[in-house]
Amino acid sequence: MSSTQTSFFDSLVTAVRENPLAAALIGGGVFWLLAGDEKLKERDAIGDSGGFADR
Repeated sequence: MSSTQTSFFDSLVTAVRENPLAAALIGGGVFWLLAGDEKLKERDAIGDSGGFADR
C-alpha cells in the first residue's frame, strides 16, 4: 500500500474512533440504501406505482 492509502485508512479509523455514533449512522444509511425494499424494487420492475398514478 502506498503512503496515501495508509494515511487515508489511518484517518478513517481515527474518525470512527472519535465519532462512533456518526460512523454507525452512516453505516446504517449505506446498508439501507444498498439493501432497499424488495417490494419497491418489484413494483418498479413491473411498472406499478402503488396506486398513486391512478388518482
